[in-house]
Amino acid sequence: MTRDDLQEESRAALAKVIDERPMVVSGQAMRRGLDGNEPLLLCLDGLLRYARAYQARYETPLCADYVLGPAWLDAIKGVHGLLDGDGAVAMERGISTDSKDNGALEAIYWAARTVAGFTDETA
Repeated sequence: MTRDDLQEESRAALAKVIDERPMVVSGQAMRRGLDGNEPLLLCLDGLLRYARAYQARYETPLCADYVLGPAWLDAIKGVHGLLDGDGAVAMERGISTDSKDNGALEAIYWAARTVAGFTDETA
C-alpha cells in the first residue's frame, strides 16, 4: 500500500511525521509501518473511509445510524485502545522500536470520528 491509497487525512497525518521528521525515531517508525502495511494504520484509515462512504451514500453522518453508528464507534474505540501496544509490524520483526507513530494514528482516529459525526459529547 502507498500513501496514495489512503484517505486525505491519513496522508496528511503521515506526512507530518514521515516527511517532516524522517530521521527522528517516530518518522522512521511510521515509515516502517507504512512500508509494512501496519494493520493499525490500515484499520483506522479503513474506518475513516467507511464513515466517508456512509456519508456520501446516505447524505447523513454515520453517527445518526442507530445500528451501524454504535458498531462503528465500538470498532474505532477498540483499534484506538490497541495504540497502547506496539504495532504488528514491529512485533512480527522482533524490533525494539515501534512500527507506528501514535501521534499520527491519533490524528487519523479523531479525523475519522469527526467524519462519522461523533464528538466527545456524543461518544
